[in-house]
Amino acid sequence: MLLAPVAPAHAAPVVISHFDNTTQLDVVQPADCNIDGTEHFVGPERVFGQVVEHPDGSTNVVGNLTDDLTVEFSNGWTGVFTTKEHFAINTGANGNQVLTNVHRDSTPVRDQNGVLIGVISFRVVEHFTFANGVLRVDDVHARFTCDI
Repeated sequence: MLLAPVAPAHAAPVVISHFDNTTQLDVVQPADCNIDGTEHFVGPERVFGQVVEHPDGSTNVVGNLTDDLTVEFSNGWTGVFTTKEHFAINTGANGNQVLTNVHRDSTPVRDQNGVLIGVISFRVVEHFTFANGVLRVDDVHARFTCDI
C-alpha cells in the first residue's frame, strides 16, 4: 500500500484587533461626600485596548479607561476628576469567564476662590469568575475617601 505524504494541517490564526474610543461626557449627578447639591462632569473619557481571539474559541480582552473631566459642584466648588482604570476579560472556549478590573480616580476640590479644600478619591479592585453561567467568585475591594 502506497501512502501519500500528508501536508501539515494549518491551524486557524490568532486574530488580534485594537479598539480606541473617546466619548465626550456631560453628566450631572448627586454630589459625593455629603456635599449638598449636584456635581457636573464635562470632558473626554477614553477606552482603549486589544482583543485576542484564539483558534480554540477563547478570547482575551485587555484595556484601559481614562477620564480627564472638569467638575463643577452646585455650591460653586470646582475640581478636576481624573480616572485610570485597567481591565481584563478572559473567556475560555467553554464560555467560562474571568474578569478583573483595577480602578482609581481622584478629584482635588477647590472653593470659589481657587483654594484647595481637599481631595475625593475612589479605589477599587474587582475580580469575578463565571463558570457554566454561574458567578463563582465575586471579590471586590473598594475604598472611597472624602478628605474635605
